[in-house]
Amino acid sequence: MLLQSLSGMMWYGLTNRRGRFLMKSDQYIESLGKIIQRDFFPDVSKLKAQKDYLEAEENRDLEWMREVAIKYGKSR
Repeated sequence: MLLQSLSGMMWYGLTNRRGRFLMKSDQYIESLGKIIQRDFFPDVSKLKAQKDYLEAEENRDLEWMREVAIKYGKSR
């Protein structure tokens, strides 16, 4: 159910077992994007980590390479 507040912000009504709660449209879209990424593109985070590491390697930035390796749990 889509509701519009006095400020013009769009709200989406979502129901659960305890009742209805409202979510701002920005939050709804962000949450939906995370779900789509998780379900349809599960390798995106791994690919981002590889991209970051390769960019750091190309720029010979050892500190950034170390940070990426620590952040994503693997080092080369």
